[in-house]
Amino acid sequence: MRTCPLRRDNSSFDLARYVDEGGLNFRLGNEPLALELLLEEQTAFHLRETPLSQDQMTQDERDGRVRLTATVSDTAQVRWWLLGLGANVEVVNPPHLRDEIAQALRQAASRYG
Repeated sequence: MRTCPLRRDNSSFDLARYVDEGGLNFRLGNEPLALELLLEEQTAFHLRETPLSQDQMTQDERDGRVRLTATVSDTAQVRWWLLGLGANVEVVNPPHLRDEIAQALRQAASRYG
């Protein structure tokens, strides 16, 4: 059972465990996501300064975009963030996340069709 982070008696509260269990991020899966993204340069610039994870790596591509790889928790927050980047990002991997984001964007675009 997860303890409440707002308890006055924090003797049984473990912040690291709470974060690892997905506290406040609405965890969707237990396995981390091995993200591979293609980003527009202006978006990559910000992520170079504020990495998504300790293992984040970036590589400039010939088409002017930046390939980013990072291991992140599988959360709703990651999906909201990716959708918020709109045309500034292409999810390459994992395939199930690429399909999920593509479907959400197709659905959104159809509302403006």
